[in-house]
Formats: sequence, C-alpha cells, structure tokens
Amino acid sequence: MNMMRKILFCAIFILMGIAAFAQWSVGARFGGASGLSWKHYNRKNTAALEVLTGFNFDKAIDGVAISPFFEKLAPLTGSEKFAAIFGPGINVIFGTETYAGVSGILGFDLRLGRVGLQADWMPSFIFVNKTYFNASNVGLTVRWIFERKK
Repeated sequence: MNMMRKILFCAIFILMGIAAFAQWSVGARFGGASGLSWKHYNRKNTAALEVLTGFNFDKAIDGVAISPFFEKLAPLTGSEKFAAIFGPGINVIFGTETYAGVSGILGFDLRLGRVGLQADWMPSFIFVNKTYFNASNVGLTVRWIFERKK
C-alpha cells in the first residue's frame, strides 16, 4: 500500500501542476460511485480531463476506484457554460483484489459562476481479475471552479 500512496501523491502533484494554467475544478460526486472529482477544461472549452476517485457502491466490485476520463464538450446553447459531455475512460479499483477495465461517460456539464454541476451516466466494463459489466452508475457532481491563470 505504501507504493500506492506514492503513486497517488505523484499523480495528484502532476495534475495540480497542469491545472495551474487552465480552468479547473474540484468537488464531490454522489451516486453509484461517490467520491472526489477533479476536472480540467482545455482553453477552448471543447474538451476536458476528469479524474474521479472514490468508493464504488456496487456489491459485486468492492473497493476504492480511480477513473480518469477524456471528455468531449458539445455546447448546447450559445454559451460554452452548458454542454453535453461524452467520452472514454479507464477504471482501476483497489480492494481485496485489483480490478481494471474501461468506462464511458455521458451527461451534462453546467457552469454557473464558480460552481460547476454535472449529471452523468458512467457504464463500466471490468475485465482484469474479473469479468463484469455495470450500467447502473448514475451520479451528480458539484464542483468549485478555479479561474484560469492569465
């Protein structure tokens, strides 16, 4: 577990360094997998990198998950503040065993001033150390948005 802490610390440090020069947000996700969310928007607001970490409440896959996603943002209004999101990701779940697989994300991203809201569906297919499909992971994320550095 000591090595896992080192890897997690390094990953967080690198992500925070990247995020220092762009709009990014941090908050909590509530739903089938609940925990922390970190999101980095590109400068054109057409894509985002999101990392979800937390507990998976699916009894078939028990443990703490780390799930990075590449998300495409498709504006739904004239403003880039309300967009549909979709994209691929991976899952790594640490429990009694380590499981891994692929995920997708589909939902809506809304930015109201300094508060970001996201409603999404995140189906996952686990294929390392177990074969399992979960289509019931729906969540709501609330984030605080840090403004872009000039």
